[in-house]
Amino acid sequence: MPADADPVKVTGFAPDPAPYEAFLSACRPVHGNALDWLTKDKGIAPEVVVALGLRFCDREYPDH
Repeated sequence: MPADADPVKVTGFAPDPAPYEAFLSACRPVHGNALDWLTKDKGIAPEVVVALGLRFCDREYPDH
């Protein structure tokens, strides 16, 4: 990189927020059985689930 180059300069297009908005509207915050599975079965702290903004995007089925 040349000495006079601006390492912070970003080129290109701004990101499209539509996919993220669709994700947020289609997926709910993790709670209930999904949260229990993450915290009890997988050992992930509830604070980590919240801090990462994890969301549940599928159907829940009872264990058989």
